[in-house]
Amino acid sequence: MQEVRNRLATSRIYTACRSAGPAWISVLQSGEEQYRRYWKTGVTFDAAAQISAATFVNPAFTHDSSGKDFNVHYGTDPILAFHLGMVALHPQFTKRNPSVSELVHVAKEQFKDWCLAFKKRIEDGPPNIVIRLWAGDALAFSRALLAFANTNSTNTGVYPSAWEATPIILDGLDYSKATEDKAPLKFDVIDTSNLVDHLGLINILTATVPLLVDHPAATLYTNSLLNFDGGKFVSRACTEITTLSLLLGIVPASYVSGFSPQSNMHEVCTSISGTTKPCQETIPWKRSPADSMQGLLQIAARPLGSILFNIYLKMFRDDEISCFFNVETQPTGLRDFIHYDRSSFAIFLALVKQKVHSDWMQVMDYMLSSIERDETLLMGLNKYQDLRCQLHIYGVVTISGIYVPEPRTNTSRVFDAWDGIPPVVCVVLKVPRIYLKGLEGLSADKIGTPIFQCEVESLLDHNVFSATHFFFGTTTPSSGDPYLLIANEDTTRWCGNSPLIVSFYVPSLVLDMLLPPTMVRLSVHPRSIRSPAIYSVLGPRLCIFSVDLLDKTHVQVVRGRPGNPREFLKLQGPGEPPGLQEQIVTMLTDKDSMNVNGLTGRININDTSLQATFRACSLSDITVKQTSPFSMLISIGQAHQEILQFPYPIDGSISKTRIARKSSYIEVSVFKLYS
Repeated sequence: MQEVRNRLATSRIYTACRSAGPAWISVLQSGEEQYRRYWKTGVTFDAAAQISAATFVNPAFTHDSSGKDFNVHYGTDPILAFHLGMVALHPQFTKRNPSVSELVHVAKEQFKDWCLAFKKRIEDGPPNIVIRLWAGDALAFSRALLAFANTNSTNTGVYPSAWEATPIILDGLDYSKATEDKAPLKFDVIDTSNLVDHLGLINILTATVPLLVDHPAATLYTNSLLNFDGGKFVSRACTEITTLSLLLGIVPASYVSGFSPQSNMHEVCTSISGTTKPCQETIPWKRSPADSMQGLLQIAARPLGSILFNIYLKMFRDDEISCFFNVETQPTGLRDFIHYDRSSFAIFLALVKQKVHSDWMQVMDYMLSSIERDETLLMGLNKYQDLRCQLHIYGVVTISGIYVPEPRTNTSRVFDAWDGIPPVVCVVLKVPRIYLKGLEGLSADKIGTPIFQCEVESLLDHNVFSATHFFFGTTTPSSGDPYLLIANEDTTRWCGNSPLIVSFYVPSLVLDMLLPPTMVRLSVHPRSIRSPAIYSVLGPRLCIFSVDLLDKTHVQVVRGRPGNPREFLKLQGPGEPPGLQEQIVTMLTDKDSMNVNGLTGRININDTSLQATFRACSLSDITVKQTSPFSMLISIGQAHQEILQFPYPIDGSISKTRIARKSSYIEVSVFKLYS
C-alpha cells in the first residue's frame, strides 16, 4: 500500500467526481482527501479512537489469486459505489462544499437506505431474489455459460483461468432441467466495467453479445479509462464502428445517437487541463433489430473476406515490422497490452458466421490467401498454423491442409504408433521448475505482465502458438486411451515445487512434416516485456525452456488437453445459421471493400394475389417512407403495407428504390448510415 501511496503522492485524484455526475465540482477536493485518508488508514473513520480500534483486516484483501501477495487495486475507494451527487440536494452545501466526513456520511446514509429497502423487499413477498457469485476470469465465465447453452453439459470444458487444470463446472442444481428456477443463460443488462482496457473490445463483445436477451431494451455497457490513440473509441474496434456493429449485431447507442444519459463534463475539464490522463468513456450497446429480422444479413464473399482480413491486420498490429524495430513503440504500460491471439480472431469469426450469411468457404479462401500474401506482419506466417488450428477448433472452417494424409508419406516418428490421426493434436510440455526461477526472481515492476507462447521449430520451419494453457503438477496416461492424459494439479502453484505443465494445439500435419531435429519451446512474447531485465535472464530469444519434440520425458503428443478430452465439442458454436427468408438485407461496401457504407433491403412478394396487385399498381402507388431509425414502410397501393427492417440506423432521405414487377420484389438501398 505504501507503494501505491508513493506512486500517487503528486497525482490528482478525480475518481470521486465520476460518482457525482453534474455535481462533480462539489466533491472534487473532499473526494481526493477521502481517497488519501482511506489509503493511509484503511478505513473511512476520521476519529482517532475509531481508526486505532480498527484492527481486523478484511481477508479478501490479503492475497491475490496466486496466493502469494497483498494486492489491493490502486483505485479502491469505498465511497465510489454511491451517488455522491446527492450532496447537491443538501441545503448546507449550497454555499460550501462537503467535508470528507460529510461525504462519507452521505454514502453511509445511502447504504442504510439500500439495506432497509432490500430487507423490506424480502419481508413483503416471496424471496425470488437470487445472487450468484463467480470468482475467476470474466471472459471464461461468459464462454462457459455459452458452452452450457450449446451442449447442456455443466462440465463446460472452459477453464476458469489460463493457470488452472479443472474446467468450469456449473452448479448442478441451478442448471438442471428439473430445477424450476433455473439460472439465467441470457441477461437484460451486462456491465463489463473497464475490462476493454485490459482484455480488448472485440474479446468483450464476442463473449457477451451471445448472452444478451433478444429484446430491444437489453443493454451491454463497456467503459474505458485509458486514452488509446488519442482517446478514440473507434481505435479499439479494429474497423469502422458501423462495420463491427453489422457483423456482430450490436449497436453503440450513444455513438450513433450523439448523446449520452451520463455527464462527463468532469472528464472533459480534467483532460483539457492536462492534470489527469485517464478519461472515462461509457458506451451502452443495444441489440440490433437484425436478430428479429425475417432473414439474416448477407454480404458477398469477396467483400466480407476483405473486411475480415483488414480486421485481422488491426487486431495483430503488434506483429507489424515497425513495432519490433521502433523504440518509441515498445510497451510502456496498460495501453500496450496485447489483447488478442489467433483464438480471439477465430472466436470472432465464429460469431460473425452466425450473424452474417455468405458463401463461407469462399470468404475463408479469400481471407486466408490474403493472409498468406501479407508482408506487413513480421510474425504473420509464423503464426499462420496457429490460426488454421483455431479455425478448426471453434468450428469456423476446417482446411484440408491440416490433415495427415493416408497412407502417411512423411518420415516423422511422432505418430508412429497412432491408429487414426485427428486433424489437430495437443502438445503437452513439462517444464522443470528450475527453469522458472529466473523469472520468479524478478520484481513486479521489472517482470510486468509477460505473455507466454510456445514455438515448434525445425531446420526450415518456425511456428508460434499463442493459445496456451498452464498448470502446476503432473500428468498420467488415461487407462482408457494412452493418447489422453489425466491432470494432477498442485494447488500450491507458485508456492510449490511442481513442474509447469504447458499445453497447446497444433495441426497434425505440421508435426508430421517437420524434419528432425524439431524443438519445442516455451518463450515470452517480445512485445509483452516491460523491462530489458528479462533479456538478461532469458537471453535474446526470450526462451524459458527448450527440448526436442521426441523427448518423451518432457513432451507428449496427445488427442486433447489433460483432463479435458471433449474440449473441441464444447467450444464449437450451435451449428450452421438458418438460410435466407422473405426479407433480405445486403451490406454494401466501399470501393476497397474495407468498410460497409450502405445497405440494401429487399422484400420478396411471394403471395400470388399480392403479386397480381403489385404488377397492376402504378409506380406512384408504390411508396417508401422511413418510419424509424431502423425501418422503412413500403406501401403497395391500398392493398398492402410491409415494414422493411435494417440492422443499423439509417438516413432514409438518401435512398434508391428498385421495383422488379416480373421478379416480384422491391429493393431499397440506403447510402447513409449514422455514425
